[in-house]
Amino acid sequence: MHLYDMKDLLDNLDYEVTISGRGVIRIGKFITIQRKGGNGVHSTHIPKTSLAHPGNNLQVKMKVGTFVLDTSPIVAYGP
Repeated sequence: MHLYDMKDLLDNLDYEVTISGRGVIRIGKFITIQRKGGNGVHSTHIPKTSLAHPGNNLQVKMKVGTFVLDTSPIVAYGP
């Protein structure tokens, strides 16, 4: 278990934004935002241009393993 000082953490994060060729938005080294996948089999009655279509949702991911290896916690506990 790791404990971080959120103010210090947010002040020192890399906020550089890049966009991949496939449309994935990367914020720094740890955060990605992309369109949710799926072929829409269960939502054929909803137009793909509608905001209600599940394929138009966003998914936000954090690379937790990379974050933990790269960022020093203020307290760490292990059994």
